[in-house]
Amino acid sequence: MTGLEVGLKLKFGDAGLALLPTISQITDPDILERLLHTLVDCNSLADFERAIPQV
Repeated sequence: MTGLEVGLKLKFGDAGLALLPTISQITDPDILERLLHTLVDCNSLADFERAIPQV
């Protein structure tokens, strides 16, 4: 499990895990790191979803 996967599960449950197929398409480590920091700071799943770039 990646840090993002664990964080999404803990913070948002199955709804968070549903984002993994989209996130797994991201290969840029800088973007993935930014998403991890966003996950820590965001207050809602919608806030996190807005931070995911279109791939």
